[in-house]
Amino acid sequence: MKTILFSNKTKADIFNIIVIIYLLIFYIIPLQLLFLAPSSTIGLFFKNNFLLSSLNLIPLFIYFYSGVFYNIIKIDSYIINISSKRIKSSTANFNGLLDIKHEMLKSFYFKKNFLSWNTVLSISFKNDKSKIISKKIYLTLLSKKNKLKLEKSFNKILLK
Repeated sequence: MKTILFSNKTKADIFNIIVIIYLLIFYIIPLQLLFLAPSSTIGLFFKNNFLLSSLNLIPLFIYFYSGVFYNIIKIDSYIINISSKRIKSSTANFNGLLDIKHEMLKSFYFKKNFLSWNTVLSISFKNDKSKIISKKIYLTLLSKKNKLKLEKSFNKILLK
């Protein structure tokens, strides 16, 4: 089996930068104009339409509720390594969430939530004491191509 490495570092970085730009354009700058130039046209608009301008916070609340996870998934001939963190870390850091042998994998499934950009990967595996454990792993901005690649790898492991 070839080594499969999946990382969403660049996608998550770009997504975080877009959210920061959104925060600056639609919340920080108008708030500054409201306090620094209250008699200007833009300041008066935000003063008179405070409810409309506060609706811009809804996407930010969704962003902070759902979160952006930095994922690293490595599947080689013997081991499945999965790391999923909200805080950015180096790609060589595999002290993450899941590190199991192929024989331990029992089942998996993907679930996509309606209002989230995260896909939930639920993995069931047997630990050293023959106890079955299920873990939910949040994968941010998982493409269909990478999802199919992971499904194919996991199915190949389960068939062995």
